[in-house]
Amino acid sequence: MVYELDRAPGLLDLPSELLFRIASFLDKRSATNFARTARAFQKPSESLIWKTLSLTRFQTVENTASLVAGNLNERERASVISHLRISPKAWINSSRTLIQDMIDNLRRVDWRRTYLRELDLQLEVKVPLNLIDLLDHISPVLETLHIDFPTARSGFYGMAPRPPHLPRFTSLLHVMRGLRRPLTALKHVELYIDNENWAALVSAMLQAAPNLESLTISTDMRLIRNISAEDKVPIILELPRLRKIIIQEMDNSVIMALTAIIARAPNLEHVALRDLNLSYQPAKASLLDGSILDHLSRLPLLKKLEISSNCFYALCELDGFKSVEMLSVLWNVTELKTKAYTNDYLIPPLPNLQKYQIQVSPYYTGTDYRWDEYLHPQLSTIQYLTTVGLAQLSSAPRLTIIYCPTYSNYPMPDFNRKCEVEQLYFPEANDRLFQGIAVRRFAGEYGGLVHCRSRFRIDNGNPIKSGQLFLDETAWEEHAIYNGRPVPIETLAAVYAAEGLAIESNIEGRSLQLGEESTKVLQRWEMQRDELSPE
Repeated sequence: MVYELDRAPGLLDLPSELLFRIASFLDKRSATNFARTARAFQKPSESLIWKTLSLTRFQTVENTASLVAGNLNERERASVISHLRISPKAWINSSRTLIQDMIDNLRRVDWRRTYLRELDLQLEVKVPLNLIDLLDHISPVLETLHIDFPTARSGFYGMAPRPPHLPRFTSLLHVMRGLRRPLTALKHVELYIDNENWAALVSAMLQAAPNLESLTISTDMRLIRNISAEDKVPIILELPRLRKIIIQEMDNSVIMALTAIIARAPNLEHVALRDLNLSYQPAKASLLDGSILDHLSRLPLLKKLEISSNCFYALCELDGFKSVEMLSVLWNVTELKTKAYTNDYLIPPLPNLQKYQIQVSPYYTGTDYRWDEYLHPQLSTIQYLTTVGLAQLSSAPRLTIIYCPTYSNYPMPDFNRKCEVEQLYFPEANDRLFQGIAVRRFAGEYGGLVHCRSRFRIDNGNPIKSGQLFLDETAWEEHAIYNGRPVPIETLAAVYAAEGLAIESNIEGRSLQLGEESTKVLQRWEMQRDELSPE
């Protein structure tokens, strides 16, 4: 008698939902091989392959080399690639070919387009005209768009002439204005602007993507076409969905357009006006109604704000910024010195401020700059805030972290890769790289105790190990004030002992209460202090 055994179930018998789940754990190379195994695996694999569509400068170079090199041997091919790296004109044409390949592959199978969510392009000065066709084709599904110009960003065209005009190439502004359908699904845009009108291009981008939530603009202000006196500020429509806008390099020439954008985006939660060279110099008139700083102060949902010290006075003089919880201010060393000398505010009076980052510009110094005195400006800032400036903490009653990163902690651009956008970063006080002040507040019946723990780390100076620091976990200094007067470390230790806590314990810095025993410790200290120094 012959028995027929049922076929053992395999991958082909799994439901499609499970196959899609399996494919989500693969990298692109594995997904490509998986798709070639069986027809049932094609859609699950391509859902990963087509999720992010990218064109890097190295892909363009390699493609151009294969087109030009022909049957050359390996050594000759290497010389071709080396030549192409310094001849952008050759790869500009290749980028158009690669974008057309993207369009053809997407159109070959209808369902491929439905998987695409992100487009990442590294272009070379000239923008292929067929980018309009690509964006039109994926407009219903595209959610994230990155457009970068690595050669221009690296400063190459400060030393070499730009390639001449080429047929079938255009500007990015023409692409945005030439779209036949809006990018309705687009939520996040990161854009490097090169040799174009900043205001016109940003306006066109916002009109093309009416549902945009996040906009990041990078540029070299020396390489953009500024608005001339006779140009009008472009019309900006309402932007109710825009939550975040990051400007990587501020300049006075973009203020009118940027003001119009902020005025039309009432729901902004994160605004970054980054200015590493401190080039933007707002006048006192910038506090008037309708100015960019005035519009910023009125944003009801603004949680994160990044500005330079040239705008700091607005935080102190304008009655606004009530919702800001995270603040980053870039200072120059001379201004930090002046603030400490005059006992002026370094901590702005913001009622909901919780985390404050004090950065120091590594590029700007005043005429009285002395390297020996300002080798570590972060150290002098921490020392000032924990001594004379300790009383300033009362102007920010919810502040728990003051972070003072060193120069080595600043993100540096890598021109061989994509244009990375650094995030607003606040390490916790127990992080090994933390440098700054951790603030704890104890509320009591007869007054409040403010305890500040400060730590400063010194770079090891080894260029090979740049960014690594000497680790000394005990290098904390303790500072405290009670009812506006400094408290000795012995009294502070007694307060913690009465509360059953250790000074070095990792506890939340807000909503702490002084108990009965710790209150008695502070009262005895006040009595002894008054006896030793009668008025």
